[in-house]
Amino acid sequence: MPVGRSKFCGEPDLPRGFQWPMSCDGPCHFVAQLNLAELALFETAHPLPPDGLLSFFFHDAEGHPEGANSVVYYFSEPHHLERTAISVDPRFGEEFHEEHLYSRCFSFAQAYVIEEDELPNSFELRSFIDSFEFHFGRATHRLFGASQFDGFLTLGSFGEWSDRINFLVPIFDFNVLDFSMLEVEFHCS
Repeated sequence: MPVGRSKFCGEPDLPRGFQWPMSCDGPCHFVAQLNLAELALFETAHPLPPDGLLSFFFHDAEGHPEGANSVVYYFSEPHHLERTAISVDPRFGEEFHEEHLYSRCFSFAQAYVIEEDELPNSFELRSFIDSFEFHFGRATHRLFGASQFDGFLTLGSFGEWSDRINFLVPIFDFNVLDFSMLEVEFHCS
């Protein structure tokens, strides 16, 4: 897999000398990297830079809210990145990374989702939403969409519906690529 390509897990592509994100519990898990040039052809809710790489790191905190200390980085020059060995969390070990956090390529497709929370419940509307999502909204991971919190954008939502990590950022902060006010939700069945 070429350096700088969009991917899920595995070894991230980072600037030389990058300090792996850590907390008192240990290192964050690398979740995904998105090459924004690969997304240039797609319609998004908010404008994206024409290139660069977004890298998502999730922290599975003990004794803290899930996702505390998770971070997202924007690297504006993806051609200056290099493949970097992961920092293994000793609480989970090497085997956990090999079984669950191995590298996978993304394939992108345009999709749309109808937010149902504010809509009246009726059989006709439910049938329409089911049909719409079957044709336009099927995706395991979702990027740059509406969130359930006013003023926030879903930067990335990774995983199946029963086991999902949502990275949310205030819309204004997204527009200036500031991820310091990141909110992360972890849903697990």
